[in-house]
Amino acid sequence: MIEKENCRKIAKLSYLAGIVDGEGTIMIQRYKDGGGYGLILSIGNSNFEVLQWIQERYGGNIVGPTHVNEGNRKPMYTWALYGENARRLIKKLIGTLIIKKLQAEIAEEFWIKYSTLSKHYTRSRRPKWLVERGRGYHEQMRQANHR
Repeated sequence: MIEKENCRKIAKLSYLAGIVDGEGTIMIQRYKDGGGYGLILSIGNSNFEVLQWIQERYGGNIVGPTHVNEGNRKPMYTWALYGENARRLIKKLIGTLIIKKLQAEIAEEFWIKYSTLSKHYTRSRRPKWLVERGRGYHEQMRQANHR
């Protein structure tokens, strides 16, 4: 019975990895005040039920619809997971991602070498070297997402 349940869990994670590879984004976003960076995993899709399925299993928020009444475009929804929750899920997916594997690896390194240190400082008191480190990961991720 345990083996069957484990197979289901692996199948669900593999399914999610396929959605992330095709429709998802792994980002390191700069805070508006310029004092730091945060990790985001998001998926945009016109199928609300798929995003609801993801939210029920992994948490996060769904926003939308956008693109309502724009010609022949379908309404669009976005599911997103932030910070430590995004990191935990990315870590579970990293072995099954194909297209977004590099972004997942950058996210994991960012979390270990930036986020775990930055939480010890307020945004306005982060040392310059730490802000520069965050900026470097932000740029690495930006380049990986524009390939």
